[in-house]
Amino acid sequence: MVNRPGGGKVKMHFCGLVGLAFLTVGPAAWAGQFSVHSVGAPAGTTINDTTQAQNFLNNPTGARFNTTTLAQTLNYEIVQGYIYDDWFGGNVAFPNLPANPVTDNDPRTIDFVINATAPIQIPTAGNYTFDVNSDDGFLLTVGSHAAQGYTSTRLNFDTFLTYNFPTAGIYNISLLYFQRSHEGSLELSAASGTYTTSADQTTMANTMKNFHLVGAADGLQVAPEPSTLALAAISSLGLLIRRRRP
Repeated sequence: MVNRPGGGKVKMHFCGLVGLAFLTVGPAAWAGQFSVHSVGAPAGTTINDTTQAQNFLNNPTGARFNTTTLAQTLNYEIVQGYIYDDWFGGNVAFPNLPANPVTDNDPRTIDFVINATAPIQIPTAGNYTFDVNSDDGFLLTVGSHAAQGYTSTRLNFDTFLTYNFPTAGIYNISLLYFQRSHEGSLELSAASGTYTTSADQTTMANTMKNFHLVGAADGLQVAPEPSTLALAAISSLGLLIRRRRP
């Protein structure tokens, strides 16, 4: 595991060089992104639960789209004039979908699956609660913990999942989500500590003030892939060498 809550030192080995290069990099330079795999079921194929979603993701025969994109945060919705019971502004359209469907059940926006993965940085040991606000279902996998979530269809709602992290460091997460029909939305946020949902909207609104989108500047950070770190280190080393030349 790697822990860089405020920047850190990277140990790099370079061919033809003897010794170690230590580079100090600020937090922004390490920012990574979610890898978002999006697959649309063919016409006539419905996805009603996370088992069907995972099966289709594993075998996307006849998929109407099958792409992987990058995202800083997971904050999606299908914009149809519907008022979502979610918490964060700045929503964007799901990958491969039109930004503003013209009907409540546009055939371009139904029956699709998303699998978003990323290494995230836990700054200190302890409990963290993740909130998946979604319409429809999902499964969240964090580190070595078993997948948990809401496995069937539902209207826009919150599920709190609390995990204990014995040490600070980088942990892999995976969020499987499916959209069946009508409206659709997905948010992934987190807060340090243990929280439970409430049926009272005022209580929930106060609780959610402690939560931030994973990957946002004020939330848990997404770590870059190792290849990105290596390129950043090589680039920084080259700059350092150039600055030291007489």
